[in-house]
Amino acid sequence: MDATRALVNDVRSFGALLLERADDPHAELMALVWCSRFDREHAQALLRARGDRAAALLQPLVRAADRYDNLPAQEQKRLRRLIQRHGLRGIH
Repeated sequence: MDATRALVNDVRSFGALLLERADDPHAELMALVWCSRFDREHAQALLRARGDRAAALLQPLVRAADRYDNLPAQEQKRLRRLIQRHGLRGIH
């Protein structure tokens, strides 16, 4: 499995629960991956908002952050484009 696909699988494992209360889940996801490093501070804020369910999300989120940080710049850019296209199609 390539690194991008592994990251996408990680996000699928926690994304729905982490982002279920977000007005715009795609914007929240983009905020996490907008730069060359995963925004761990923003992720921590999202986890705090989940309260008692945060513990179950921590390990997959950390794994996704590490995977993202290790992607080459072109793969990070590709991932951001995929998230944007997904959001434009109105898929949640």
